[in-house]
Amino acid sequence: MRQFYHAGEIDGLSGLFAVSCQKGVVDGADNAKITYTENEGNLTAEGIFDGFSVKAVIEKADDAVYVRRDYFINTSEEPIVLYKYRQRFAFEGGNNQVYSQYNSWLHESEGMWREVGSGIRVASIGNRMTEGGTPFVAVWNEGNQRGTALHLIPNAKWSIHVSKSFVSRDYSMLSVELGMAEDGLHLSVLPGETISLPEIVFYA
Repeated sequence: MRQFYHAGEIDGLSGLFAVSCQKGVVDGADNAKITYTENEGNLTAEGIFDGFSVKAVIEKADDAVYVRRDYFINTSEEPIVLYKYRQRFAFEGGNNQVYSQYNSWLHESEGMWREVGSGIRVASIGNRMTEGGTPFVAVWNEGNQRGTALHLIPNAKWSIHVSKSFVSRDYSMLSVELGMAEDGLHLSVLPGETISLPEIVFYA
């Protein structure tokens, strides 16, 4: 399970969350504030912050498939505006390629493998969940000949971001972030309210 997140203190890459709200930001530098609990192959990660908390629950659906469910909870006594909540997967670097698909009327599921380069973004357009792209990416590491497929189950306009960062001259990390599209996102979360984020199904 731990191969899907990096537990170190690498700013902007560690952990499972990329969250921005009226009360603050949760990113790699905040990973020390996240509690990770593993039980029989399942993982729960929870961070408690000033006025809000974030939670990810990753469970085995069968021997090979995992399901991730995320929650944003307003623990304050006033509404909080949520600007971004991306569910992050941090992979060891190397010679990575990413498969993604363009999707539109009469041009369904036009997919290809690409080098990450300066980054890859796939997103839906408007209110059609698969207009502009398919909510699915696969990452392949040429170095160890292993890959991971990630399928976002949208409940809102969505986006997927893949980026590579060099931690040192010889060591890089690959970040895959999936979730609600943050372009123009200004979601008011009421006191005590819990927001359920899109589910992610993933497998090696």
